[in-house]
Amino acid sequence: PIVAFFVTYAVLKTMREGYMYGLNKRYYRLRPPR
Repeated sequence: PIVAFFVTYAVLKTMREGYMYGLNKRYYRLRPPR
């Protein structure tokens, strides 16, 4: 159970990081920083 929880946590973390990275990339492309 602990291992499964750790694996799911790692997958969720990576997915969230990738999602945030894509969002930031799209945001900067739409409106570049000053």
